[in-house]
Amino acid sequence: MLPLVEEALNRQKSFTYINDSYIFLNQNKKAFKSAQSISKGFWKNVLRFCGLDYRVLYQTRHTFATLMISKGEDIVWVSKMLGHTNVRITLETYTKYITN
Repeated sequence: MLPLVEEALNRQKSFTYINDSYIFLNQNKKAFKSAQSISKGFWKNVLRFCGLDYRVLYQTRHTFATLMISKGEDIVWVSKMLGHTNVRITLETYTKYITN
């Protein structure tokens, strides 16, 4: 996990973890019931608030991978973060989206 992400999760945890055993809660301060409830409600609203077009939540994985590779992050590390069994899968999947 990137240190920046860990720091952000720990900050969020200080606000919400006391209410439940989850870090992210819905507007009623309850755990989200499903991934669909996150993407159909919360995620759409976040994107709208940021002025971004809707994209499925899973695409954040692709954004992470292409940004890390294009910024010169170690491909072995990126591959491990994505849970790929080998670097070839990572390179074949993501390098086609990277422009110089």
